[in-house]
Amino acid sequence: MSKRRNIYWLVILAITLLGINITYPPDVNSIRINSNPYYSLIFLLWELVLFQGLRRKKIKSILKYDWFVGLCFSLLFCLTFAFNDGLNKAYFIGGLNVFLTAFSILSWMVIYTLTFNYIRRHFGVVTPSSNGVPRTVYIWLLLAIIWGVSIIGLLPGQISWDGMRQFCEFDGTHISKLGFTYVPTNHHPWFTTIIFGSLFNIGRSMFGVNFGVFTIVMVQFIVSSIIYAFVVKYVWQRVGRIGGVATLILFASPLFSSYIVTIDKSTLYYAFLAWFYLMFAKLFENIKTTNLSYLNLAGYCLSAVLFSMFRNDAFLIVLITTVILLCLLFRYRTKLLWITSVFIVLLGIHFGWNAYLNNKQ
Repeated sequence: MSKRRNIYWLVILAITLLGINITYPPDVNSIRINSNPYYSLIFLLWELVLFQGLRRKKIKSILKYDWFVGLCFSLLFCLTFAFNDGLNKAYFIGGLNVFLTAFSILSWMVIYTLTFNYIRRHFGVVTPSSNGVPRTVYIWLLLAIIWGVSIIGLLPGQISWDGMRQFCEFDGTHISKLGFTYVPTNHHPWFTTIIFGSLFNIGRSMFGVNFGVFTIVMVQFIVSSIIYAFVVKYVWQRVGRIGGVATLILFASPLFSSYIVTIDKSTLYYAFLAWFYLMFAKLFENIKTTNLSYLNLAGYCLSAVLFSMFRNDAFLIVLITTVILLCLLFRYRTKLLWITSVFIVLLGIHFGWNAYLNNKQ
């Protein structure tokens, strides 16, 4: 029976692998099969993890609640792409398009349902352990030493194209040959433009332009290294030494060290993203125990604000995640007033900031 069950789910996952590789390109008449090998590899690894969970019975007793959540996430994911770029109902017209869209939605529903079941059943089951976990300051020092090589090697730092545009918008740079003057926009969040421009001017006023660039790099280094050090420690405690070391290697790799010396909104965005989900994880794993820390609630609120303000589309992620947290907290009747207050604060800051931007045009 177990063998039949494994074969059954292997066939289902193989079919859904085709479904989740269906895309929604801007040109509705183009081929709708994913051509990016990296995404295909990620999808394949995701499904292999799910199959291992099914085979080892880590995923079982799938409830209607799981299917409902899976369907909600699938619709949110697929419809976001389907209605992107002003395509309106293009992917819901014609027999082939309707079939591919429906197949994609059903496939993602299966994937999200199995994933949610696994998270719901096993997230936070591992008891946090401090045995063999290095102190946070030691993790930070090791990360700082490794990143220091990139910082020293690329002094005072480098500026991405997006970062340069933000500097030009902040200072209102005029290009006489083109007869063009940069004006403030929110294409790259004006919130980040203000931060970068202000830090640059502070450093420039002290020791010149190069120190202005270095000032931003150092702020990025301090903020990111502290956040990533706590993330590494959290993973080490929950997963063990292998997970902790792997996470440390990831953050110490050139993928992150090159970002640290690059002035770009993505540098701090990734750090605030890690902080946001670290706070979410700490709240999520303690819902059933009702042992929710007010410090974690405050950290969740602050990280959510910074995370959502560093990219214009990040607020949607914060909104969805917070609604999920609200629903779970409502189910267990714990800290509802506090998390609702956090939710109201997030909405207030977001819509208040947008109102300010609209007023300033």
